[in-house]
Amino acid sequence: MQLGLANDRSPLKSRNYRGDLALEAKFFKAITGEEMTQEKLDLAAERIFTLHRAYTVKLMQTKDMRNEHDLICSWVFDKDPQIPVFTEGTDKMDRDDMHASLTMFYKEMGWDPQLGCPTRETLQRLGWKILPPIWQHTIYCLRKEWVR
Repeated sequence: MQLGLANDRSPLKSRNYRGDLALEAKFFKAITGEEMTQEKLDLAAERIFTLHRAYTVKLMQTKDMRNEHDLICSWVFDKDPQIPVFTEGTDKMDRDDMHASLTMFYKEMGWDPQLGCPTRETLQRLGWKILPPIWQHTIYCLRKEWVR
């Protein structure tokens, strides 16, 4: 997970990326003096993003983030019915394509692909082996079998 210094750039070799993926880590070290690598900074970003997601699950008191939180306004699917999706110059989207994109994103993040919330395995991999008691009944996609 990149922190976002250049969100419009792709680090994929297949797209001829020529930048420095470790630039954020170098900036971090220059400013703080603390030794940092791209991998450590990316892990910190993943931990923050996943903890924020878990906290959102708790606050919303729902496990179904896909259908109750990660919603896209219908106008982007329904606008300009005469123009096909992916036509140059339009921002019209395809529902099935966006559903597939969400599933891919959830899997990449280690979240439940049907619900869109962090799994116990992901939270544990990121260092949260035991959560505060107040969270135990609302985290882990509200699955009681995951609660100690």
